[in-house]
Amino acid sequence: MQTKRLLRGVFWTVLAGYFWYFNALHTSGLVGVMQDIFVGIGIVAALFYYVTFVIGLFHRRN
Repeated sequence: MQTKRLLRGVFWTVLAGYFWYFNALHTSGLVGVMQDIFVGIGIVAALFYYVTFVIGLFHRRN
């Protein structure tokens, strides 16, 4: 279960990095704004999965 959270965090980090990289290279206008929004969503999602991963490491069920 913890591995899934870690992999999802990595996935969202890579996705946000992809959008950030191509936004800096090519796009402007509405497409650039949309990619900025996707970068923000990707960062929030990645942070969520990383935080839940760390909490899950310290929270053990009996």
